[in-house]
Amino acid sequence: MDGREPEEETAGTAAAACTRRTAWVLRPDGRLEVEERLLAVERPVTLFLNGQELVTVVATPDHLRELAYGYLADEGLIRRAEEVTVCVVGAESGQVRLRVPALLERPPELGRRWLTACCGRARPTLYFANDADLEPVPAGEELDGAAVLRLMAALEVRPPVLGETGALHWAAVGDAGGLWVRRADVGRHNALDKVVGWCLLHGRSPAGRVVVFSGRVSSEVVIKAARLRAAWIVSNAAPTALALELAEMLNLTVAGFVRGGGATLYTHPWRLRTPAGVGGRAPALP
Repeated sequence: MDGREPEEETAGTAAAACTRRTAWVLRPDGRLEVEERLLAVERPVTLFLNGQELVTVVATPDHLRELAYGYLADEGLIRRAEEVTVCVVGAESGQVRLRVPALLERPPELGRRWLTACCGRARPTLYFANDADLEPVPAGEELDGAAVLRLMAALEVRPPVLGETGALHWAAVGDAGGLWVRRADVGRHNALDKVVGWCLLHGRSPAGRVVVFSGRVSSEVVIKAARLRAAWIVSNAAPTALALELAEMLNLTVAGFVRGGGATLYTHPWRLRTPAGVGGRAPALP
């Protein structure tokens, strides 16, 4: 990358995502003071696909086009932005209307769970029906420890206004050179969907790259990253057991607790470059 800042929130999107409210603040010395506080906005956003209601999510109402494209991609309904021929965003109504001609005769089947032996393993894993086609991700890029810490630090530099609410989750995608784009939302998965949508709309492939995330790494986050074909998930929080089972099978490297100058690698540590003579590659687990 060229070292530029990641594509960021504008004043307009910040205005849609935030509001102000008077609050009473109790000070340590017992005084009660009146202050104006910045709050994150959340509202229902409904996606309509080919004239039919697809889903309603509670989201921060900015970057709704990215949210819609990302949701479709993460559900395995599209692979390229060009598959969507119409996208009408109703900022006031909270509705996004999309047309995907390829799905007119093949309505999406969402939410039905399958119990499947993932990636040829004998061990069964819980999946949604539309995730059964997932395959292991490519080897992608290796990172050194400094790059992992830099990416997390870049995510945690909060922009003006949105960063003041304290109520938003953050997601980004990038590589060893830095973040490409960063998005925020009251919902962790929505933030990641917005990043996915940005990648589709800008023709940037995150295959083999890095998803950077604030918050718990759940199985759904792993599935979204695998759909992106990303090689890494870097988070300041912990993963779940099922998330790691899926990441192991899908060839994803999960680095959690990336904070305080350190990190914990849970799966596929071979992607981490370490200095010669200081332990080399991470040892295999017994």
